[in-house]
Amino acid sequence: MTVYKREFKHRRRVDKQRNQLGNKEGSSGSMSKTIQIRVDDNLKTASDKLFEELGTSTNEAIKMFLKKAIRTKSIPFSISINDFNETTIEAFEEVEKIKNSNSDFEGYQSSEDLFNELGL
Repeated sequence: MTVYKREFKHRRRVDKQRNQLGNKEGSSGSMSKTIQIRVDDNLKTASDKLFEELGTSTNEAIKMFLKKAIRTKSIPFSISINDFNETTIEAFEEVEKIKNSNSDFEGYQSSEDLFNELGL
């Protein structure tokens, strides 16, 4: 085996070890990568302002998001196609209050019972 081949194999082994260490969250000495995203000016300005008020930066917030996603193996917030209006949200909140209260709330066994009670 030539010196060149030995050096190449050694470097591959060292690179592999560094990559394995670098993949662990919070490891020191790992190389950093750059992620570039495009957002409109209003979104950038609003996020910078918000995160400054929270004592951090937009970049740090994005890093927090990525770390949490990796740790939980999920998107760390709810994503929904439902776009509920204020009245619907209030109704959901009222249902939750009723469910969590110990009051004698009279329910219905079926939608038919409800409609009969309403005279529909």
